[in-house]
This record gives sequence, structure tokens and C-alpha cells, in this order.
Amino acid sequence: MFVLEPKHVHMNLRAKDKATALQCLVNILVEDQLTTAEYLTGLQDREAQGATYLGQGIAIPHGTPQSREFIKQTGIRLAHFPEGVVWDGEHKIYLAVVIAAKSDEHLQVLQILTRALNHDVSVQVQTATTAEQIIDILQVRPDTLVIHENLIQTQTHVEDIDDFFWAAAKLLKQQKLVEAGFLSQLDPKNLIQIQDAIWTISGKNYVAEAAVSIVQAEQVLNFAQGQIQTLICIAQHEQLDTVQLNHLIDLLFQSNIQQQLQSEQSRHEIAKLIGAEIIPDWPYQPVVLANKHGLHARPATQLVNISKTFKGDIQVAVDGGPYVSAKSLTKLLALGCQYGQTLTFIAEPNTDAVEGLTAIVQAVKNGLGEEVEPVDQSETASIVEAETAWEEIIDTDLPAQGTAASSGLAFGPAHVIKPKKFQYERFGRNLKAEKEKLEIALYSVKNTIHQLILKTEIDEIKQIFQAHLEMLDDPDLIQQVHQGLNQSLTAAAAWHDYIEQAAQTQAALNDPLLAERAADLRDIGDKVLSVLCDEVMPLEPEQAYILVMHDLGPGDVARLDKDRVAGILTAVGGASAHSAIVARALGIPAVVGAGEQILNIETQTTVLINGDTGAIDIDPAAEQIEQAIREREQQKQRRQQAERHCQEAAMTVDQHQVEIAANIGKILD
Repeated sequence: MFVLEPKHVHMNLRAKDKATALQCLVNILVEDQLTTAEYLTGLQDREAQGATYLGQGIAIPHGTPQSREFIKQTGIRLAHFPEGVVWDGEHKIYLAVVIAAKSDEHLQVLQILTRALNHDVSVQVQTATTAEQIIDILQVRPDTLVIHENLIQTQTHVEDIDDFFWAAAKLLKQQKLVEAGFLSQLDPKNLIQIQDAIWTISGKNYVAEAAVSIVQAEQVLNFAQGQIQTLICIAQHEQLDTVQLNHLIDLLFQSNIQQQLQSEQSRHEIAKLIGAEIIPDWPYQPVVLANKHGLHARPATQLVNISKTFKGDIQVAVDGGPYVSAKSLTKLLALGCQYGQTLTFIAEPNTDAVEGLTAIVQAVKNGLGEEVEPVDQSETASIVEAETAWEEIIDTDLPAQGTAASSGLAFGPAHVIKPKKFQYERFGRNLKAEKEKLEIALYSVKNTIHQLILKTEIDEIKQIFQAHLEMLDDPDLIQQVHQGLNQSLTAAAAWHDYIEQAAQTQAALNDPLLAERAADLRDIGDKVLSVLCDEVMPLEPEQAYILVMHDLGPGDVARLDKDRVAGILTAVGGASAHSAIVARALGIPAVVGAGEQILNIETQTTVLINGDTGAIDIDPAAEQIEQAIREREQQKQRRQQAERHCQEAAMTVDQHQVEIAANIGKILD
């Protein structure tokens, strides 16, 4: 995923006209090694076809398809012109977002960009003085609560409360409002009864946007806490529109609405009852987008121009999501539609838009001014079916494969440690006391890390822990947390808010190696939170075991007794993560990135992992264990033999010596 950073923003530039501005933009792209100088021709040709003014003082100049040969790598740069540049003969722009796109990565940035255009940001853009201000303006997201007809499911077959949770989470996942992992946090103990057979539950982790899904069962279900027929599932987010949510809850408390929710109603009728967005019952036509680089600015502009030739309203949705106007460029770009996704167009009844559907769909098939790569419809259906099947497997079946992270075979009873759920007050009463709590926690954690450094003899582990100490001493980190304290947050809330925000930013980086360092941030974050919340580490089993966790920080691994931990299995992570490096240094076999479903393994269930291939066997047969023991012994013998001969000359059987050398220029290598 491409993420906007301050280094991508060039502030306080001057240009007397558009031509000068375009030259300035290309100079930036060339300097950052994104394009060659010839890309200027592509920008000029694109502007000749139609100005790239987007609105609110912002333009999105980009090259023609023919100019892609001059692109070295996909990238986006922002140029700030505080004095303005006349862009389309009428409007002045103060910010140019120049795009060099070889793939569809830039669509994610444009989705963020177009959200800002729903507000008047032109003055803010013009008067901004820092790169950070520009990014804040563009990435602003209004408080919202997504609730529409496609988030409601009626007459659902359920057999237990888990079926309710699964159906509610699936609705949210289909609309890309939550991510994998959301389901795992839904606990029946946290259900809240609204009235009779209507219950609500919420989750705040793995949430992309605040949203509500509603699942109504075909009949009342008995469970431990009572009876349930309707579940309201709330995906909480920091941008949650609490006013809209409170209004929804107030409606659900009304007896007449409760009665209708417990009777046979269509999702359309329920949506009208609670004021959710209605998907119009209009004529529709679907079409698969065949533009290799997705619905970016140029084809989207073509689509807008075609749609505007019809007087009637035309709306469009991506893969069953909410509908937006096909006559709005910013809303089309915000959809972020990519190659192979399905656009569904609907037209206002009894208008010329109904007949226009055919023309619009044909224009999309023709590429909207671009060359297309036809999508095999049967192949697309197979992909969708496969994705759906995999979604079902993720939450019900146990895994067979992860990523090999530390060599060796290991087996033993599973010791499952699920993610910590820290409990703390959001707001404090005494600023001085909260600052003292934070200082004490930081001192305690630093002291623990110093002790770990003294105990270990492995350089890789020492270096990682030294980096953790540097993080904890980072003045910017302390300053950011203190800002939270100054806003009356408790030490735990201020600490967690900043660490999680920083970890999410790190995880979104293009470089996978750097992105995996988010685990280090969360590792030190959890250490400090554990002290602030008086959390106690779970006791380690006496016998050798396979440790199963969502993720494993380097500190967790380094504290392990390698004579007791037979192997490590995690839901997330990569082979280059610090936890994997430490596992290899300690000689503990490890498989990572196996998926959230591993947390459903019953404690004490025998698990067999292969740190060389990433293979996982849950409750393996006796003969598989015997085979693993034989293979492990063979590996041990091969390693011992290699160690005995490692200092000898590399000599062939006919006495030719071969030089063995390694030239490593980068940390990644």
C-alpha cells in the first residue's frame, strides 16, 4: 500500500503558469528517480485532452498510457503552490498531486484524497505552511457510520451464537469495512441485551470504517444468556459518528420497531425502519472493469462525461458496496475500483438514464478511452467462489501451511496465548499522577530490557533490545504521549493511542521489512501497558510445548526457556520479523503467518510444525510423529557432519579447490 509521507510533499513552490508548473513536477519525479525527463510529454498530452483539475484548489496531473514507458516506479508527489496556478483557464490550484502510475497502488491514495474534497479545503491547502499540514488536510475523514441495506441479512439460518457472529462479520468484511481478525474478538460474554430477543455486540480491532451490520435469524435461538433473534453488530472506529449511533440505538429501543424486527421483514423494510441507506429498486446492469490500472482519473472522467449526457440519475457500486453518483468524479475515484471488480450501474426509473445504462456499460467494456485486458467471466466467478470458500475456511478450519521462519521440526501440546485485552480507564483525574505512572512504567520496562541484554550472549538479541531501548528513549514518542496526557487521557490510554497509531503507519509501509517492524512497536507497547494495567504474564507449562500466539515480540521469544519451548506458531508475521530472527538465534523451530484460526486450537492439542517448509499438522497421527522424530535426527546428524567439516578447504574429488564467498551489500540481503 502506498502511504503519503512528509518527504513526498514539496512546499512553497512558484510557477508563473501551468507549463512551468508541469516542468517543476517532472523535475521532482526525475530527482526522486520515479520517471525520466521524457515523462513531461505525457503530462502535457494528458492536459491537452482535458485539464486534470479535481476541485478545491487541487489538480491530479498524470501521464497518458503511452508515457508509461518513462516511469521507473510507481509513485506520487505533492507540490504546494501558495500563490496559485491557473489550471483550466478558470480555476486556480494550490496543490498538484502528480502521479506516476505503473500499477494501481496510487488508487489507494486517490481514495484518501477524494474524501477531503467533500469539504472546502482550498483555503487550508493554500495557507498550509508544513508538509504535515498538507497530509492532515488530505487524510481528514469525517465522522461517519456506515449502515445501508447490504449490511442487513434476514431469514438467516443459525444454530448457535457463533453463527450469528460469523454472519454479522461476513457482511462487514464483504463491504471491506473490517479486516480479517474482527470476528475473533466477538465474545458472547460481551453481548448486551437491548430488548427481548434483540442483542448488540461491538468490536474495535481490525476495523477500517465505523459501521453496523444486522443479522435476523429465521427463528428465535436459545443460548446461555437468554434468547436471540436479531443481532446488531457494531464495528467501532475512532471516526465513529456517535450521534448517528445513539439515534440508531434509540430507535431500537422503541417497542414498535422491536416488534417489526422480530417479525418477518425484508432487509429493504428493516433498512427503512432504522433509517439506513436504501439501495434503490432501479433497473441495473453489472459490468466487470477490464482496465488494468483500475478506475483512475482518466477513465473516471470519461465515465462522468458519458453519465452527464443523461438527465436521469445514474449511480454505481463496486462489488455490492454502497452506491454513489456516476456523475461525480470525486465519488468515483473514492470507490477505488480495481481491475476485475464488478461495477453495478442503476438508473432512475422513467428517465433517459434507463436506456443510457446500455451505453455506459458498453463504454466500460471498451475501456473508457484506455486499452483493456478482457476478464474471463468464468475465471472471475471462480475467483470469487474461491475467496468466499477461503473466508469460510479462515474462521472454521485449522491451517495446514504458514511461513517457514526458523528451521527444524517440532511437536508437542499447544500452549495457546490469545491477544491481551488490556482494561483501563479512558480519562484520568490527575495529570501529575498519570505522568508519574508513565515514568514508572517506562523505567520498569527499560530495567527489564537491560536485564535481558545482560543475560543473553547472542548478539542479534542484544541488538534488537538495544533498538527497543532507543524507541523508549525517543523524545518524539514521549512528547506525543504527553500530548494525550494533556488532553486528560490516562497514561494507559495516551500510551496505547500513540503506539497503535505509529504501528499502523509502520505496517502500511511499502517495504515489507520495515512494515514488519510494527511488531516491535506493539511489543514495547504491550510491555509498558502490562505494567500500567498490572497485567501478569501467564505461567509457562512444565512440559515441552508448542507456543501458539497471534504474534510474538522479540522480548517474548528471548524470555522463553528454549529447553521447554519445542516450537513457535504465530497467526501473523514474516520470516524477516525480529521475532523470527530471535527464534533462529535461539534455535527454536518457528512457523509464522498461519492465520487467526490457529488461536482456535484447543490447548494441549498436539501440534507438529516444520520450520523448513511452513507445514502445520494439528493432532497428527502417531506415525507422523515417528516420521518427524526420524527426520529431526537425520537433520541433527547432517548438521553435526557439516560442522565437523566446515573449516576444511572446499575441494572437489579431483582436487580442484573452489572459493566460497559471500558479498552482502544490504541488510535485506
